[in-house]
Amino acid sequence: MAFRIIHKIVIVIFLALMILLTGVYFSISFNRVFSRTTHHKQIEQALPVVIAHHAGQGDWPGNTVFAIKQAEKAGVKIINITLELSKDGVPFAFHGFELSKFTDGQGNPENMTMTELKKLDAGYRFQEKGRFPYRNKGIAIPALKEILEATNLPLILDIKTAKYKELIDSLNEIITCKDWGQRRLIFYSTDSNAIDYLIKKCPDAEVFQKRDNTRYILLNYQLNSKLFLNHKWKWDWVGFESERRFDISETFTLGKATTIITDSHLWKRSLISSILKRHPDCKIIIFNVDTGQEYRDAVLKGVYGVYTDHPLQLLRVKNSLE
Repeated sequence: MAFRIIHKIVIVIFLALMILLTGVYFSISFNRVFSRTTHHKQIEQALPVVIAHHAGQGDWPGNTVFAIKQAEKAGVKIINITLELSKDGVPFAFHGFELSKFTDGQGNPENMTMTELKKLDAGYRFQEKGRFPYRNKGIAIPALKEILEATNLPLILDIKTAKYKELIDSLNEIITCKDWGQRRLIFYSTDSNAIDYLIKKCPDAEVFQKRDNTRYILLNYQLNSKLFLNHKWKWDWVGFESERRFDISETFTLGKATTIITDSHLWKRSLISSILKRHPDCKIIIFNVDTGQEYRDAVLKGVYGVYTDHPLQLLRVKNSLE
């Protein structure tokens, strides 16, 4: 009987030690992640910033002032919105070129005036557990000027229009010297021509590295395990998805062959470390991070921030890790 009791005590002590050692191991692992070498000095690396993509379109009607205020109230520190241009030349927040996807309207929003856009219900299509909680709540498509007045948070403005020249030309009439001076506005576009024109017309603008350049860096590292550096490129903000499908084509005399590759680990820790070693102030953002596990993966990679459609979920995960 005494032997059985001693045996059980030994097992309990062994299990307790295993749990303690496991906790110490994970604590050491995460502490290692939260440090970055800059000029041979160790500085604290914070958890990735949660950036509300389209102002958090998975939690609220996207690209609206309502969503921005809800995201800010929840603790989001940076907001992303998509910019298009109305028929009468007003920059406004909306994603895509079909109104019926998010509103009670139809057609291309860029073919309507701002006054016409304001009459639409921007919360009409948002669905939650089979319900439409934001219909007829007065949630409208906002002009950029309204957004700038609604929040003081940093804004990542995604230019997504073929009329990018007209949109950019209007910025200096809308954006105040204070906003330019505080550098709270960061611009992004998948169109390299839009970025070139923005830099030309608004030299004080803070912009993401061109997507074409970032794609080249990621693919080159996948193939050669070496960081391609071009110091003429923008390195303040760099963003791309962690998983992406690529169609790689090869042209022959008799035709062309294409191979489809889907890579779910484009942002490797070693690549990120190499970039930060050379550009310590670079803010690396991973796009399309919508689960707790994806956020934890971003933590281990040491990035500055993540884009998410579901900021409420990721903020809970972030808070649990702090």
